[in-house]
Amino acid sequence: MRHAAIALLCVLATTPALAESLPPADVALVFAVDVSGSVTDDSWKLQREGIASAIAGEEFARARRAGATGRIAITILQFGTEARAVIGWRVIESADEARAVASEIRAMARADSGSTCIAKVLAKGVEELARWADHALRRVIDVSGDGAENCRGDVAGARSTALAAGITINGLPIVTRSEPWIASWCERELIGGPNAFMIIADGHQRFAEAFRRKLILEIADAAPAAPLAR
Repeated sequence: MRHAAIALLCVLATTPALAESLPPADVALVFAVDVSGSVTDDSWKLQREGIASAIAGEEFARARRAGATGRIAITILQFGTEARAVIGWRVIESADEARAVASEIRAMARADSGSTCIAKVLAKGVEELARWADHALRRVIDVSGDGAENCRGDVAGARSTALAAGITINGLPIVTRSEPWIASWCERELIGGPNAFMIIADGHQRFAEAFRRKLILEIADAAPAAPLAR
């Protein structure tokens, strides 16, 4: 039993997601996903499936292979009243790893609800990306959601901290009847940094297509021709 435990520790120590010495990656991506009270369970499932499908897709695979290292590092944060890391860092450098991460995402539970605390998730994203400062060519916090900050958090301060660290903040505002102006808020108050951009989803039903477009552009480090996913 003792030998088996030692062997397991050795395996864990060399797993890219857990290793102290991280492998080089083209981009380290924090996916910050809105699970606040304005997001229904059906809308949450659309977000979850949209992210999983994009990661498992062939477009993601082609974009990853075109990079300098062929590796993409991702983690998923959920934010409502709190910001929580629900899937830790995963380094993807093969189709099998992409499919495994997609399966993990599809099994991901909803961690929170409540208010929309974007300042908290930005701060958490900066904390998570600190370990990649010397390992990823680019670092990005990718915020998707249907509402603006309503926790009285210091979004401007959290944003400035991220930008000062060389982190890009991209946005995927989901336009709904409740907050039809969310895209304007996102452009004005949220996104920033090198090659920052946003892709707009016209309702939760459009999330999957918007996320797929945004993910491919983020990997390629390219700005979109148009911000709106139709």
